[in-house]
Amino acid sequence: MKIKKKMVNRPFKDIRPVGPIVDIGDSNTSDSADDNTSSGGGEDTVVFESIDDLPDSPMLKEYVIEQADAARLDVETVINSTPVEQYMKRLGVWEQAVEMNS
Repeated sequence: MKIKKKMVNRPFKDIRPVGPIVDIGDSNTSDSADDNTSSGGGEDTVVFESIDDLPDSPMLKEYVIEQADAARLDVETVINSTPVEQYMKRLGVWEQAVEMNS
């Protein structure tokens, strides 16, 4: 006795995606709502001149050094980049950085 398997209804079988399904390149769009609520609505700019000016966080300093090595840039260039700023916000030391530089 043969058992017939039913095919799953695939409504989008003829449609192919045009671009990437998961956008991993632009991290600003996923964190933009969290950034506005955590910073109080205003954008604070913080400028660091050396790694010693960073908030007292070993994880943050290690992250900056690793990013500088990976990108083959000076640490001073990497310190003031957007990814480091977002990492500070995720670590919870962004408010401390703003207070230190005001």
